[in-house]
Amino acid sequence: MSLEYLSAHAQDVQTYTLKTGFRITYPKSELGTFLRELYLELFERRHNVPRILEALAGWDVRKALEMFVSIITSGHLSEIAITSKVIGGSANAIKEHNVLKILMRTDYRFASDHSGVITNIFLFDRDWQKPDNFLLIETLYFLVMNRKRTGQIGLEGYWTCRHLAEALERFGYIPVDTLLALNYLLRRQLITADHLNYREVSFDDSVRISASGFMHLRILPTRLEYLFGALPTTPFLDGHTAQRMAEYVKRENSRGYLPAVEKARAVEVFYSYLFDLNRTIRAKQPFVPANNGATLALRQINSALQNYWHKTREPEPGSELDLV
Repeated sequence: MSLEYLSAHAQDVQTYTLKTGFRITYPKSELGTFLRELYLELFERRHNVPRILEALAGWDVRKALEMFVSIITSGHLSEIAITSKVIGGSANAIKEHNVLKILMRTDYRFASDHSGVITNIFLFDRDWQKPDNFLLIETLYFLVMNRKRTGQIGLEGYWTCRHLAEALERFGYIPVDTLLALNYLLRRQLITADHLNYREVSFDDSVRISASGFMHLRILPTRLEYLFGALPTTPFLDGHTAQRMAEYVKRENSRGYLPAVEKARAVEVFYSYLFDLNRTIRAKQPFVPANNGATLALRQINSALQNYWHKTREPEPGSELDLV
């Protein structure tokens, strides 16, 4: 459909200028190759970007195409990166952190539920009775760890919301809060329900983890761009930490960008806050199992910081996360 539209409406020669001053000229007959190379790079090459996009899209082709369009038209992706990849260059290839930034922010300066397809799993609603930053994570962790087991309705991976709420009571979470968290995850399509719609679940409905939910728990918390991008919408229970985070967000807002080193420092503050929060939870709830979502998330954030400060390659799935 895109090729048919371009053949009918595009000018015979496409021209645009890079920030470096170079002018790129493309004949209309080559636009199909241009789009195809971009699509293959984002969805077919053997690296982490296609895995992330496939998981986020699920089986929804429309959603996959919408993500493709948002990536190639986003102001967060430079013309240099697009051109370099299409003409065979590698110095300015489309990096994973660029794709994550676009999927979180699309055409907006900051990420939110209204601006991207990636969800902040450290979020909670202050109207909930007794929430904290780990409630969504513990919910996803339970469903991931039990995805191969048969639940109450006899289907693999499906567990009633009531059973899940009772399981999370040992963490100190109120069942009503857990149900509200499940409904939030359902609307964001990180979980699926047995009634096959994304409107609402009750305690008697059953849910299971989706591919997107698995990716959010398994991969995204190991990425510095995801962790920093989630900060503007993350509620904090500590006022001092919230003020420090606000300074980083204010700095990015005034400059239009933030260097990677400052993003890493902001994530270090975030890690310290979550570490103290988890220690407080464990002190109040001594029967919390040793292997849990909060512990996994803290290891993942620490791994992301170590990978940045030691300038290693972007992490691949490895033994650190074999637990899930």
